[in-house]
Amino acid sequence: MSALKSLQDAIDGHELDVTALEDLVYKPEEANEYAEQLITALIQLVTEKPNIAAQIPRAVIPSILAKYTFNQVLEFIKFTPEMLENPVLLGALLSVAKEKPSKTEPTPLESSFHSTVFPILSNSEVDIGIVSMIEDIAFVYPALCLKYLPYETMYNGSAELKSRLMALNGIILDQGLLPPLDFVLWSPLESFDGDFILAAIEVDYIGDLTKFIPKFEDITLKNLIVEGLRELCTRYQIQETSAVDRVFAKLAAHAIEVFEVLDMEYQLVTSDRVNLLALLPPKYVNFKHAAIVSQLHLKAKTVAAVVNIIQDPASLRLLPITEADMLKLPIPMQLDLAAAGTSTEVGCQEFASRFSQVLKNAYNLPINSENMKSQSKLRQNLKHSGVKVPREASVAIAV
Repeated sequence: MSALKSLQDAIDGHELDVTALEDLVYKPEEANEYAEQLITALIQLVTEKPNIAAQIPRAVIPSILAKYTFNQVLEFIKFTPEMLENPVLLGALLSVAKEKPSKTEPTPLESSFHSTVFPILSNSEVDIGIVSMIEDIAFVYPALCLKYLPYETMYNGSAELKSRLMALNGIILDQGLLPPLDFVLWSPLESFDGDFILAAIEVDYIGDLTKFIPKFEDITLKNLIVEGLRELCTRYQIQETSAVDRVFAKLAAHAIEVFEVLDMEYQLVTSDRVNLLALLPPKYVNFKHAAIVSQLHLKAKTVAAVVNIIQDPASLRLLPITEADMLKLPIPMQLDLAAAGTSTEVGCQEFASRFSQVLKNAYNLPINSENMKSQSKLRQNLKHSGVKVPREASVAIAV
C-alpha cells in the first residue's frame, strides 16, 4: 500500500510522499482496510519526526480515523494530555472530535482530552488555525467548553484573549447555556480606551448579546446586557457612530421594549441620526417619533432612512415629501423608494396614487445585477396589490 509505505519511508528518513497520502482522502475503503497500520505509523512519525509529519495534509488523518468513534481513537493511540503539545496530532484529534461527537456522557478519556484542549485558548501564542478548530469544538461540546474554559485568565488577559472570550460566550449562549456572568461584559467600557480594535469588537459583541434578552428567563443576564447598553448610551450619547447605531438596531429588532426605555431615557432617535433611522423598525419610528418623521426632508443623505420608514404606510401621511422631491433623485434611488413604499397593499395603492411618475420610472428601469433585488420586490408588490404600471419611456430626470 503506497500510503503506508510513504509513512514507513519517512520514518526511516526518506522524503514523505504527500501525494500517496492525499489519495487516502479519495479512497475511503483503502483507508479503512489499513487503518490500524496507518495510525500506528502516523503516531510514530508524529512522535519521532514532527517536522516531517507537519507536511501531512490536514484532511488525511481524519480520513484514516473515519471508521472509529472519537473515544476509540483516543484508546487506540493511548491518549495522554502531553500528546496535544504536538500541533499535527492536536489538529487531527480536533478534526475527529468535531466530526464524531459523543452521543453520551463523555468517557474519562474524552474528558481528559477536553479538559486539556479548552485551556489552550488562554494561550495568546497558539496558532490561529488551532484556535478556530477549538472554537468549532465549542459548538459541538458547549457544556464541556463551559466546564473547562479558563474564564478568569481570558477575561483579565490580553486584547486577543478578551476578544476570543467574547466569541466563546456567544457560542455558549447560542446553545442555551449561561456562561459565568462575571465574565460576560467588561465594565467600565472606558477600560478599552486606546485599544480601538478591541473597543469596536466589544461594541459589536454587545449588539450580538441583545438577541439573548428574550431567549433567557434569567433576569440577571438581561440586567447585565442592559447595563452594558446603558454604558454605551452614556459613552456615545453625543457621538454618532455607525457601529453603535447597529447595536441599537439589533436591540430594537430583538427587544423593542428595552430599546424604547433607553430611547426615551437617552434620546437615541433624533433627526440627525439618519443612519439609525435607516435601521429601526418603521412602525416604531412612525408611532413613537412622528414629529421627527414629519420633518424628515428627502435629501441624498436621508434616502436610506426614508426608504426604511416608508415601508410603513403610516409614513406617507407624515413625511413632507412630494413627487417633485423624488424625481430629483437618480432613478435607482427612485426604484428603492418605490420598492419600499409599495411593501403593503395600502402603501402600494397610496404610493401609486401620489407618486405615479416615480413608479413608472422605477418600473421601466432596465433590470441589471445591481437593481435586480429591488426590481423583483417592486414587481411582486405590484402584482400582489393588483396595481398595473404601463411600460413606457420615462420623462427626463436625474440619472
